[in-house]
Formats: sequence, C-alpha cells, structure tokens
Amino acid sequence: TAPRLVKLTIGGAPDGTEVFGPGGVLLGVVPVIQLPRGDAEVVLTFKADGYVTASATVRPREDAAIDVDLQRRGGTSKGSGTSKGSGTSKGSGTSKGSGSGTSKGGGSGSGTSRDTLEDPFGSK
Repeated sequence: TAPRLVKLTIGGAPDGTEVFGPGGVLLGVVPVIQLPRGDAEVVLTFKADGYVTASATVRPREDAAIDVDLQRRGGTSKGSGTSKGSGTSKGSGTSKGSGSGTSKGGGSGSGTSRDTLEDPFGSK
C-alpha cells in the first residue's frame, strides 16, 4: 500500500518559498506541503528569492505546523543604508523605490550607488 501522508503547514516564510527534502527533492511550495508519515527525522530546506536559505528538522508522525524565519539577504540592508545618503539629491531620491527593487535582483546595484555617493562627498 502507498505510505500515508502527513500535512505540514509552514508559517513565517514569504510567498513562493520552495521546500526541499532530503537529496534536494522539491516537496512543494509554502504554506502547505505533504510528507510520507514516519518516525525518522527529515531535514527540510527553504529557499526564496532575496532570502538566505534556511533549514528545519521535523518528524512527520502527524499533521503539524511549523514557523520558519527566513532572513533577507545582507545586500538589501546595505543598499537601503546607502540610499539615505542619496536622498540629499532630488535625482537619487526618486530612485529610492527602484533602488530597493534592484537590490533584490543583485548586490551590484547597491555597489554602484555606493560609488556615486563617494564622488560628491570626496569633491566637497
């Protein structure tokens, strides 16, 4: 007979977070995944764009709920810190919104804005 499944409800993870099981097998996407019932510990890995990968260990004996705390990647906080300085010029101030958006895609965007900030301060 087919193994009975347990339902695992995952809270605290951003929408679209993928849940991987042993061997890197994709089990599903939050908030609900199913696992074969068992007594052995299973390590789940949570991956989401713009977040640091996290893991949790569960014993899938019965339906359960767990909370996962995914941390934003460090590059985004550095980018928002430099955007405070760019607020002094009107041109950079309008790009605050897009700056936080581009920093999700890559850290190089915040690196170029950091160079832009250094030039005005260096010339004064």
